[in-house]
Amino acid sequence: MSDVLPYLVVGVTGGAAYALLALGLVLINNSSRILSFAHGEIGVFGALLVAKLVQDLELPWAVAVPAGVIGGALVSVAIRAVLFRKGSSKGSLPPLVGTIAALLMLTVLEVRLFAGDSGPVRPFAAPFTGGGIELFGAVVTPTQIAVVVSVAVVCLGLWLLVERTPIGLMVRVSADNPYAAKVIGLRPPVVEAVTWCIAGALAALAAIFLGWVGQRVGPGFLTYALAGSFTAAILGGMRSLPGAVAGGLIVGLAEALTRYWAGGTAGAPQLVVFLILFGVLLFRPQGLFGRGPEGVAAEGGESLVQLHSLVRTPRPPSPWRVRLIGGVLPAAGMVLVGLVLVRSVSGIDAFKLSLIPVMVILALSLNTLLANTGQLSLAHGGLMGVGAFMTAVASTTWEFPFFFAFGVGVVSTAAVAFVLGMAALRVRGLYLAVLTLSFAVVLEVSVFPRPEFSQGGAGLQLARPAIGPFDLADDRTFLGAALVIMAAVWLADRRLQGSPLGRAWVAVRDNRAAASARGISPAALSVAGFTVSGVGAGVAGALFALRIGHLVSLLFPLLLSFTVVLYVVLGGIGSRIGVAIMTALFTFNTVYGGGGGQDDVALFVGAALLLVLIGFRPDGMAGLVRSLRARIDERRRPDSEGTHDSPTPPQTEAPAPPRSAPADPTLVMSGDAP
Repeated sequence: MSDVLPYLVVGVTGGAAYALLALGLVLINNSSRILSFAHGEIGVFGALLVAKLVQDLELPWAVAVPAGVIGGALVSVAIRAVLFRKGSSKGSLPPLVGTIAALLMLTVLEVRLFAGDSGPVRPFAAPFTGGGIELFGAVVTPTQIAVVVSVAVVCLGLWLLVERTPIGLMVRVSADNPYAAKVIGLRPPVVEAVTWCIAGALAALAAIFLGWVGQRVGPGFLTYALAGSFTAAILGGMRSLPGAVAGGLIVGLAEALTRYWAGGTAGAPQLVVFLILFGVLLFRPQGLFGRGPEGVAAEGGESLVQLHSLVRTPRPPSPWRVRLIGGVLPAAGMVLVGLVLVRSVSGIDAFKLSLIPVMVILALSLNTLLANTGQLSLAHGGLMGVGAFMTAVASTTWEFPFFFAFGVGVVSTAAVAFVLGMAALRVRGLYLAVLTLSFAVVLEVSVFPRPEFSQGGAGLQLARPAIGPFDLADDRTFLGAALVIMAAVWLADRRLQGSPLGRAWVAVRDNRAAASARGISPAALSVAGFTVSGVGAGVAGALFALRIGHLVSLLFPLLLSFTVVLYVVLGGIGSRIGVAIMTALFTFNTVYGGGGGQDDVALFVGAALLLVLIGFRPDGMAGLVRSLRARIDERRRPDSEGTHDSPTPPQTEAPAPPRSAPADPTLVMSGDAP
């Protein structure tokens, strides 16, 4: 028994930090009805600010810690002010994607502002010294005691604030019924700002405490803790503050005990957290402290794409001649032009440029899922990794021929996506995004480092084969092949969009009840949407494996999934051309960034642009172009008065009504291309 006590102490300490993060998530969800994926990075900003003040400016901890907490609170309030400013669009998607953009911005900003002599990751030794206290045979360090006591005091203070003060009463009233709160004179935006401020302060405290325990802090280190934090909040009921504390302690103890029983298995604690989250969402989505289904936020069971301006309705199938002229021939022409240009680039440039079709295929696969089903996956970077590793395993370990190995990678990814689609039968909307986030963490830290893939850390190596007269080992030949495959995926996605399956997807996305009444099965279509999207991610992964030739688990970080979301939303959900252009631009900047951080600058600018415009322009670049086209068409359209075929003179008894103003440009959608 004595050997498990140290793990229990560590579990309680980590669970206390999870509880602080979960409390902030619950406060934000209660006030704004969203889940903030930037919550962990807000806390990291505060912790890095503390490290810089202590280490670089040599300020005392008593000054640095409050400054870091205030910094986290201010960043949180600023993000809320941008996401929910007056006039921004309603719905779940804009603020959700806005928090992802804020996460990317903060990550780049932290690297730029807080890097020390040893790099972005800073040492973060706790200010407490001493030998610790022996408790039932286990030594409890002063840092652990300080963290647990501090969290207990903070939780007690937060409970008193919410339950015993006028501010807490306003928070509770606004959370229960924001419309009624507005009627009785409360100002929900002010209440929201207060809750986001408190949540940011809690996130900063959690990051500081976890930094003390781990003795280092760095950009993104709490992003992986988001899975445990969301699990704690959902386990506690997502509306209950005591539930968040209990959920945090349960998750912390579960991780610690998993390390005790399976300490040699990489990623075992993250796998257990994922299983807890999956089980709760599957069997008791209202959590342990929830009061029936109303414990779940309404957005948890809805499509995230609720704005009709985001995705156009597919056109009816056209005659084959029209499809040939309007789709196949232009795509074939672009491929031919691309192949001609390929021969004019050098080998090193061809290798760099070959990443563009790979990333375009991955972005198109996510675009297909989000546009057709209204559900967001934060695991597409991991799905790409599944396709890459399975292709490499089939080619090297199993010694399959090239085409069979490529097919194994695609089919394996589609099978994994099918399993995620089965989960979507019970979980949708915001909660499904959380589930895919946790799944992506499991893939990165538990699945990819396995000996079958990592080979003891050396990774898998595979060579490009020769197909007839085409030797894919030549970078220019491989670039041409990647462009051809990208064109094939493009045409397949275009064809699928106008098929009966594509139209059924849109019907379910817009109104599940109405679609079900017409005999359409939403469950089957959700699974099909994930599976088809997984096929695209598998193709991208197989191509990536052939391109890079040496696979390690670090090639598929969680940040990749967030970045692909940025590309899709900036390009315009549902617009293949917009998504492809935006992905190509960012990828080109990445491969030609020169190693000086220019790619980080571009990512920061793109994320900032998305964060600022997402509320007003959730349809991205494609929507902007479409609205401009609509305005031009509106101005070119001749006046309808006086152009009737009938010679009847206009009525003079009453003045003609004024011509109506142009429709909202965000609601005007035309064509497949922006």
